[in-house]
Parts: sequence; C-alpha cells; structure tokens
Amino acid sequence: MSPTVLLAPLLAHSTTGCPKKRNNYNYYSEYPNELFSRLFHDYIDPGLVTINDAATFLHMPYSTLSSKYSVWQSGSKGTAGTMDRRGTKRKLSSENESLIERQVTARMDSNEKTQNRHLVDFIMNIDPHWHPSIGYLNRLKKQHGIGSRYTTVVKKGKEKTNEEKDDEYDLLADYYDKVAIAIGHYGSSGVWNYDEKPLSTAPKKVPSFQHKNKKSVPLVSKNGDPDRVYTAACAVAANGTKLPLTIIKKGVRATSASSQVVSDAVAPFGNYMALTKKGWVSGDSMLHWLIDVFAVNVSLPCALILDGYRSHWTDEVQAAAKELRIELISMPANHTDEIQPLDVGVFGALQSMTDRDWETDSSTGAYLNSFQQAWVDFKPESIRKAFYNAVPLQPGILEDHAADQNARQHQIVIQDAMDEVDAALQGVMDEVAKVSR
Repeated sequence: MSPTVLLAPLLAHSTTGCPKKRNNYNYYSEYPNELFSRLFHDYIDPGLVTINDAATFLHMPYSTLSSKYSVWQSGSKGTAGTMDRRGTKRKLSSENESLIERQVTARMDSNEKTQNRHLVDFIMNIDPHWHPSIGYLNRLKKQHGIGSRYTTVVKKGKEKTNEEKDDEYDLLADYYDKVAIAIGHYGSSGVWNYDEKPLSTAPKKVPSFQHKNKKSVPLVSKNGDPDRVYTAACAVAANGTKLPLTIIKKGVRATSASSQVVSDAVAPFGNYMALTKKGWVSGDSMLHWLIDVFAVNVSLPCALILDGYRSHWTDEVQAAAKELRIELISMPANHTDEIQPLDVGVFGALQSMTDRDWETDSSTGAYLNSFQQAWVDFKPESIRKAFYNAVPLQPGILEDHAADQNARQHQIVIQDAMDEVDAALQGVMDEVAKVSR
C-alpha cells in the first residue's frame, strides 16, 4: 500500500485537511498535536512508513518532522534542542541549562555586553563539537526569559579601592573646611569662584510648537552656530556679587571684523574681551584676568576657588596670586559638577535664561547681548543658594556675613561724611582765626 493511501486516515484529525505545499513556508503548526502523536505511534514507530514519506505527505520539511519525532521519542517535549545532520538529538540537560543561565545572568549583572556569540561560547564550553543554531539559541533564551535590546553604553571606569575612596573623602572634607574657614576669615564677599563657560551663538535645542499628528519633528532655522565659538570667564562671590564678564574669542587680531563685533557687544555692559589662539583660556589670559580684572574689581585680600585646569595653576598665576594676597583654593578632581558653585547653580540657569530669548534672526552680537543681559539679571540669592548647595555651610552664614559687611560699609560711609564735615568746620574756623588776627 502506498504511503499516501496508508496515511490518509490521519487527515481526520486535522480540521483543515492537508495544506497545499508552498515554497519556503512551514505549515506544520496547522496540524494538531494529536495528529503527530498518532503518526509517530501508529505509523513511523512500527516502521509502516518512513519519516521522509510522512513529511512528503504532510508537505513538511524532513528535518522538522525528524526533530519532532526525536522529541516525541525522548518524551522531553518542550526541552530546548535540535538535530545535527546525522539525526542525533542535541540538547542540554536541565543542570547545564541552569549553569548557562547563571553565566549569562552574571555577565548581564556586571554590565557587560552580552550577545548570541557569548551564549554560543557558554554552550560550546559544555559540548565543544556542537555549534548551536540561531533557532536553538532563540528557544533557549525564550525559555529562560532572556531578550535583546539596545542598551545605553556607560563609560566604564576603574573600580576604586577602599583606600582610594577614603583619600577622596579626605580631599573633599579638606576642601569644604578651606571654603568655610575662608568665609569666616574674608567674609562672604571675599570668597570667589571662577570658571569658564562654553558660549555658543545659538542653542542646540529650543522648545517650539509642532503639530501632534505629524511624525517628523520640524527643524527650527537658526543663523547662529550651536558649536562653541566663544568662552565666557565668570566669577561670583559667596554673598551673590558678580564680576564683569570676560568674553574670550579665538583669534590674534583685535582689529579684525569678527573681533570688532565682540568688542562692540561687550562694551555697553562694561565687560571685557580677550583673544587666545584656541578660543579657550590659556595661562597668559588667566594671568591677565587675575591681575587686570579680578584684582581691580575686588577687595584684597580674598580667596579664589578654582578647578584643576592646568591654565589656572601656572607658576606665574600662583606667584601673582601670592603677591596680590589672593588665597587660591583648589577643588578635588572629578567632582566639579557637584562642589563648584558655578556648575551647581549658575551656568545651567544662565544658559536657560539666554536660550529663552533666542530667536531665529539673532546675530552673533545679539546672542552675546542676551547672554550678558542674563548675567546682569542673575539674582544674588541664586548665587548664594549655589554656594549652599555646593559646599555644606551653616544655614544663614552667607546672609549674616553680607549683613555685617553692609553694616560695616554703612558705618564707613557715615564716618567719611563726618570726617568731611569736621574738615569743613575746621576750614571755617581757620578762616575766622585769620580774619580776627
């Protein structure tokens, strides 16, 4: 009897009958499990038909039916496995699957990139002669709840030892103590923080209306350059005072057209312009700022908080600071975004204030004007709050120092006025004495 006639009764277990054969498509999922159970038990296992004949009758690939038959024989339906070319069943034991799951989990928990190739390595460490298929890997991952997706890459640093962490805590504690002592010694008006802020002529992102039903986000046209083209040298005191800005431009000729644009923009605000070869602060520009800007606009002696950038700590800068009676306080490395007042509460808010007023027709000069106006409008209480957030200080200490300073300044003004009155009276008495003689 031909296999077709012999296997015809099997179709009674299929509501769809025997599907037509189509290329490159597998229809075995349309057959119920009962059909395969009867096929294996009543026909293939007794040797009435071959697997090849049954696969031809059901319009199924031979390898698919062979794999299902092997799983049925082993009684391990649902266990991840595959067939090699010799028809030998390849599968992992429950113990080995659990071992691989632990290895994959450990790799993921350590934030290491984990892909199919790593899973293959784990499997081949158990069976070196077997290279598992993609289908097997997918079934194994699905069985153990493992999936793949795009993951953010985090910069990986060297793990610090306990001794290194203790040293870091000591440096932070020493920095906090120095700032607190300086405020107690020089007053809140005598402790300054200096740093540079990259300055563009246009923001990279701005809020703008857009239609909800459109998938693409329209671009906002701009004339400025969102990449950094200038640098703003900023300094603030713990009492909320601000120094005039220094806008650093890339160039060497102050008479060039681009330099003239910057010069014309800073002049109305009483700010300064400096030129460097790279448009960033250099040792020479830092020395010039310390002597001709900082020392001229503050009361000496005082303290100045700086990060570890090498241009801030040249021999010439340190020598000039010593001569001018400026105490330089260095911040521990890798913590400036947490402990520097300018980074903590000034630069971000300043940029938001500048970008808020930006429009598409803003020129370089107009954008510089917006930044400088934001600097003028920046409130003293916001600067004091930045110092409180960056350095653990006693509540109200900055306001107390500011009040004491205002009281002292008021007393000085009164004393100066009284001295002028005394001098005028003395002049009158001298004149009267001359006349009487």
